[in-house]
Amino acid sequence: MQRINRTIELIPQEVLQRTRYPLHQVDFRMLAPSEPLERLALVHAHELPRTIRILLNSVGALRRSGANVLSYLLFEKSYCRALIRLGYEDTMQREDDLAAFLGWHEA
Repeated sequence: MQRINRTIELIPQEVLQRTRYPLHQVDFRMLAPSEPLERLALVHAHELPRTIRILLNSVGALRRSGANVLSYLLFEKSYCRALIRLGYEDTMQREDDLAAFLGWHEA
């Protein structure tokens, strides 16, 4: 979205008007976790069945450098709850900006 917006910005207004292309920039918000998910996954790795932990350990997924794989595979309840909590907390940190973006007004 950023790249498309920058590209549209490079097109002179007179060209856009003359060609009547319906191009315009799109306002957007990008949300990203405030904490690395692989770190969070490592905290919950002990909840996986022993066989899975052995397998993941053999391919390096239980080390910090390989925990990205773990974060994709870990669906244990506590990890999912931690992800939801992190997402909620991160979103609430941007509550005013997101409410304005969505056009929500407090009554």
